[in-house]
Amino acid sequence: MGNRINRILHKQIISARSLTAVQEVVRFLKRHLHRRDIFHGAVNENRVRKITVELRRGGSGLSHLLRQGWVLESAAALHRFLRNLKKPLVPPHIQALALDENPGVSPEVVAQDVLGLVKQDVKGRQYHLVSSVLDFLYCVLKETPTDELTGCSVPITMIPIFFNIQTNDLRHWRRIATVFVEIIRMAPTELNLLTEETSSVEGLFVIPNEMNFTLRRIAVILRLRNVGSRFNHSYVRQQVYHRELGHYNI
Repeated sequence: MGNRINRILHKQIISARSLTAVQEVVRFLKRHLHRRDIFHGAVNENRVRKITVELRRGGSGLSHLLRQGWVLESAAALHRFLRNLKKPLVPPHIQALALDENPGVSPEVVAQDVLGLVKQDVKGRQYHLVSSVLDFLYCVLKETPTDELTGCSVPITMIPIFFNIQTNDLRHWRRIATVFVEIIRMAPTELNLLTEETSSVEGLFVIPNEMNFTLRRIAVILRLRNVGSRFNHSYVRQQVYHRELGHYNI
């Protein structure tokens, strides 16, 4: 009996307490969406580590940490926690819909198919986790200030959490980013999320040319994950990092 319970728990992507903790962080971050640097600002690593620990164990200390007003650290901790889940946030067969070329198929149709499979195939806590994150990202897109120069502040750094992209080709990144934005935009309707009306965000979702900077940077970081597994010395990693940044003109 005990082994059966352990097998069931092992199949879960997240514990019930951790899911509750993630949802608490999401609610906290929603109250601070006026900040443009929520995904990009400098953070205190010690604070990020403390919040990440509480997310992993669903600890009661999370509320105390959030009361400190650590917005950037909370966003960074959420990103780190989701990146290090024991299973992919989105199952690989669903990811494939967005990662494949799909010539002649619009991003809207691809996004709708992805969300349809999420609703059909993702169950239990994993479904609630995906829904909570998409609901949060929808609110980010809707509430974050935009302007003609930079476009909408799309949380591009969240793409590797949803999709296991194994390429540095910027063209693929832009295509997947466009699909990702459509997934976020359509999620409230397709997944029946309890959020505000989606009409207010129509027309805001444009990936500006300036976003190439961020896309290149993420591609470099993904390459450096493999580099980091071969080189343990921080100085070596730093030199490789700067070399890669120079290669991509970042």
